[in-house]
Order: sequence, then C-alpha cells, then structure tokens
Amino acid sequence: MLSRPIQLRLQTLAGIVLVALIGGALLMPSADDSYARPREVRGTITTVNRDGTSFVFSPGSGPAASYPVSGALGWQDADGTVRKTGRPHCVQPGARKPGRAAISIVDVGDADSSVPVVVRVHCLD
Repeated sequence: MLSRPIQLRLQTLAGIVLVALIGGALLMPSADDSYARPREVRGTITTVNRDGTSFVFSPGSGPAASYPVSGALGWQDADGTVRKTGRPHCVQPGARKPGRAAISIVDVGDADSSVPVVVRVHCLD
C-alpha cells in the first residue's frame, strides 16, 4: 500500500492529466476546418415573397440568389440591436423596396455539394 503523500501526488497528477485531456478535446474543434463558420456578404435584399418564406439577395458582386427564411434566423437592426424573435424589417412579406443588408451564410454539406443557409440578417437601412 502506498503512503498517504504518494497517493495525494498520484491523485493530483491524474487530475492534471485529466484536465489537460478535457481541455485539449474542447479546444480541438476550434482548430478543425470542418466546422461551420459563417461568411458575411453585403448587398441588397431586392424582393421578399408574399408569405415571407424567402427573399432575393443581390450581393455587391456576383449574381442574385434566392434564400429561404429560417424560423431560427437571428437578425440585427440598422441601429445594432440584436434580435432572436420576429422578422427583420428588411425581410417583411411582400416587400418590394430594396434594402441594404449583410447576410451571414453557412454552406451546409460537403465539398462536392453544399447548400447555402442564411443564419443571420443585418438590416443596414
């Protein structure tokens, strides 16, 4: 049987190793490129369909594209207020007046086929 001081040292060492392993496991995803990172694209929301389930976005460069409106869409007002409920004023159903916006997009899928998903809208006007 080990003496009490040696048992405490071994327990301390085991605790340090455990903390290091858990810390490494928690930090590893941040170094892995396979995790989604939204990219922000600035442009104009040109139209919103009548039922508000999709909008057409024209980026500063490149072709316009239609995006669905997710129920879990985060958004931000022009004054910077972040909202988690309701609908962005620049994505109101039936809106025909273009509004400047920045959208955050995550490409969901793999390298061969992915679908862009809007995860946040920042109304700039």
